[in-house]
Amino acid sequence: MSKTKGYYIQEYFRKFPLFTLWLIPLSILLLTVFGLGVIGLGISIYNIYKWNKRTTDTEFDKLRDESLRDLKRVAMSKLRLEESDLVRDFEFIVSPKYWNIGGAEFMLKKGKDGIIRYTPINVSIIFFTEHKLCIYQCVFDMVTGNPLNVSTDRYFYTDIVSIKTQSINETIDINNLKESAYKHLPNLKKHIVNGQVQINSAEYFVLVTTGGTAIKIQLPNKTVLDYGISGRLNSSRSDQAIASVEAMVDNKKAVTP
Repeated sequence: MSKTKGYYIQEYFRKFPLFTLWLIPLSILLLTVFGLGVIGLGISIYNIYKWNKRTTDTEFDKLRDESLRDLKRVAMSKLRLEESDLVRDFEFIVSPKYWNIGGAEFMLKKGKDGIIRYTPINVSIIFFTEHKLCIYQCVFDMVTGNPLNVSTDRYFYTDIVSIKTQSINETIDINNLKESAYKHLPNLKKHIVNGQVQINSAEYFVLVTTGGTAIKIQLPNKTVLDYGISGRLNSSRSDQAIASVEAMVDNKKAVTP
């Protein structure tokens, strides 16, 4: 049976089998003294071999991008869009999501290039039609391939009156966190006050319409770095998406009488 994308995603986050650090010398001791320990030595070697064969940074990025392209088709169906409706390429904004993630398990790792990779992914896919900006948002579980907490929005370009990035202080109820969040974010508990996780200066891309409604798109949240993680989040996709939205709205407003 061929292995699924989810299998390789999980393999990427596989931890080094620390038990081998004591099992190998114990097995060698038993092997030399009593002629035993072959099984323990075999188990250790197999687990180290498997760990060395785990998914690489490049392979993970390829699997993620393939999954996001598949999700794009799901998003277009949800928004009832055809390729012919689009007047330019779509854009992605992705960021870590470790609360309100349903049955998904939060996993995070710094790659050899210093970039932090994670699942599930908070995804916003932005489509540009002739007259409307169409946005699909979900929490995407890379292991199962399932989109969770899906929402869609459509805005006429002419109705958008404000485009901005904004830092917002937030709180998250600890009941909305899974144990895996504490495992991968070792300093997270230090930010808990009265049963709430305090997030200072969470960054959002915010669109406001003439009717006063607003849509917030979470940007790669650098506050995760405060939770005991060294490394950096890749924000190039987000920067490109924001620039594309601003350019499209400005262009449409400029030609509208």
